[in-house]
Amino acid sequence: MRKKVYAAWILAIIMVMSGVLCAQAETVSTGKTHGSKVNTTGETTPTEAEKQFEEAEQIHVTVRYSSDWEYSEYSYSSDYGSYVELSIPDDGIYVRINASINTPLDYASELYDFGINAYDVIVEDSCETVSIGGMEFVQGENDYYKAFFGYDQESAMYAKIMVYGDPEDPRVTELIDNVTFHKKEYTKTKTPWYWDGEVYVPKDTEPVQVGNFTVEAEYLPIDTVYPTFNNGYSKVAKSGGWYYVLTDGDVSEYSDEDGGLAYEGDVYFDFDVENIFGDEDGNLYALGNCGPLVRWGTEEDEVLLNYCVMVSLHPSGKKAVGWSYSNSITEYDFETGTNKERVIDPVEGINSVSVTKDYQAVCGYKESETLLNIYDNNWNEVMTISSTDTESGMLEGVSAFEQTQNGWVIFDSWMENVIFVGFDGAILKEVSYEELFGTLNWPYVNGTCMDEEGNVIVAITDQREDNSCYETIIFKLKGF
Repeated sequence: MRKKVYAAWILAIIMVMSGVLCAQAETVSTGKTHGSKVNTTGETTPTEAEKQFEEAEQIHVTVRYSSDWEYSEYSYSSDYGSYVELSIPDDGIYVRINASINTPLDYASELYDFGINAYDVIVEDSCETVSIGGMEFVQGENDYYKAFFGYDQESAMYAKIMVYGDPEDPRVTELIDNVTFHKKEYTKTKTPWYWDGEVYVPKDTEPVQVGNFTVEAEYLPIDTVYPTFNNGYSKVAKSGGWYYVLTDGDVSEYSDEDGGLAYEGDVYFDFDVENIFGDEDGNLYALGNCGPLVRWGTEEDEVLLNYCVMVSLHPSGKKAVGWSYSNSITEYDFETGTNKERVIDPVEGINSVSVTKDYQAVCGYKESETLLNIYDNNWNEVMTISSTDTESGMLEGVSAFEQTQNGWVIFDSWMENVIFVGFDGAILKEVSYEELFGTLNWPYVNGTCMDEEGNVIVAITDQREDNSCYETIIFKLKGF
């Protein structure tokens, strides 16, 4: 009797197990079950309904994310901005979501870097946008990530989403669909868009006594205003009686008219221009990003150098010095077609090189100290200037250097100072940009040249008083 019972139980168990195995076999073959997805390895993954979601709730943004994502401990939030970082490391996907109280300039600047004009987005409405979390976003992409940019002027909120990895991954789409931005009314004075902003006007200044010399900076207003979003990239050249101004890769020609610069037209090159130079014979030169260096004015621009990282041209136009960031430079002789490498021993790396009629100035660093080494045309060392030699006790970054009839004029744009030095090595005066030029906010001198009368022509980029953008402003520094 017991044997029959045991046999019946065994048969029942076998039948049940057979049914389970059949059901599992069917599930593996179809990949579908109620409630879970099963892959061919037998591992289950949750459906949309089963996914576990969490919320990163911050002051300016809330992000609802599934268990697919890892939340970064570097995410943070404050009254001024919120930052959320999420990732799927195994698939190389990283998403960063920023929301901050900021100006239209910050938004317009980043759009510019992606080749997008904020005016086209806001005024012309000619750029495609997408709605995310209660804001409108324009999209851009570079070699590293895809970005979404949004700005709301009423709340002064600037939002940016960066996607590293595959931006088309459905998990990325799901994440972005679950972002909500918290806009609040901005009660302080709102910064205008650059097209509505007030044109830059420097403050009035008085002449400055430099040793036995009275130095004055004459403001040369430009009749055509070109707003810029890059502080420190504007250049100026004087050649053949004309002024040439470089702003954001574009070169324009100006005449000297009624104490200012009158627009005459644009000068076109088939590359983005990084720097411009003039020579004593009235020629204009343009340098592209890592080259070329060309002489403009003939039917076909004459190429002097095909490749060069950075170059400073001698006023004669017959030679130049090229450099990168090591402590070596290259001397180019365009008359003989030869070049020569030279190591600048006093420094470990080079920040800038300036070439004047009789001197070369190399600004570099050794350990943590900035040094300015001045050489004659044969590379004999004339003097070295360090922080301990200046009135302020600071020398951080020489962005321009010129030789006048009475000495050298050194522009340290990191410290926003002009240093006047006599040919005997005596430091005569150190003057702030604000005192000398009447600058307003964040001035940077990165372009200078000499005119025919021995004055220093200075190109400065500075932020407007209303912070709507930067502008290139030109001065004539006289008296030294």
